[in-house]
Amino acid sequence: VVSSPSVSLANASVCAGNTTTIDAGAGFGSYSWSNGSSTQTITVSAGTYMVTVSNNNGCTASAQAIVSTNALPTP
Repeated sequence: VVSSPSVSLANASVCAGNTTTIDAGAGFGSYSWSNGSSTQTITVSAGTYMVTVSNNNGCTASAQAIVSTNALPTP
């Protein structure tokens, strides 16, 4: 029996017009993000993002992160 990978993503927030980086963690054989990226990390603005990771034996796991927008202060 081969164990499945385990992945988790943290929700985040950014100021309007800015971006943040989401990291799925190291050590997986492949990464497939909902925005089409296939890297360990992605730089994103507000939205909902999902990643599916797989280990070298073909087992997969998925996680989702929500990036919300914080309004800029009015001087």
